[in-house]
Amino acid sequence: MLTLVGFIGVLACLFPIPHKTIVQVLSIAILSFSLYMEGGISNQEEWELKVKEAEAKTAQKETAAAEVTVKVVTKYVKQIQVVKETGDVIIKEIPTYITKVDDAKCTVPNGFVLLHDSASRNEVPNTTRPVDAGASEVKISGVAETVVTNYNTYYQISEQLKALQAWVREQQLNSNK
Repeated sequence: MLTLVGFIGVLACLFPIPHKTIVQVLSIAILSFSLYMEGGISNQEEWELKVKEAEAKTAQKETAAAEVTVKVVTKYVKQIQVVKETGDVIIKEIPTYITKVDDAKCTVPNGFVLLHDSASRNEVPNTTRPVDAGASEVKISGVAETVVTNYNTYYQISEQLKALQAWVREQQLNSNK
């Protein structure tokens, strides 16, 4: 609308009218201002369109990221269940491989118990502490159960790490699209 007023003012200046100079200056000012505003409005529309496109792309990536998370977590939960069940089966089989007779024949020294317990806490055993060189009350089947439990925990953590690495790789691929 202002552009039209500016054009009319410029055209009106071609005809003899009183205060022609004032009309010319006002017409040029109105024309310049209206062209500036039209450019600003056009520029604003372009930016709004770009923002909407970016928001849509972000939403798409967020959806894809959530799908990756669900996929990786589902696989991880299944793998952890398999590892846990395998460990439980192995523990149930200990009496098959280590009988009560084996428990009675095999003594576990107190030094081994001390060393094993220190290692499980990631500590160096206290060498100033005297160690009873005799046999502990721990049975070899108990040692086997502890070892199986520790390995089972290791494999669960291993599966967790694999799942986290897969999640990071897939999220990187998703974000680079």
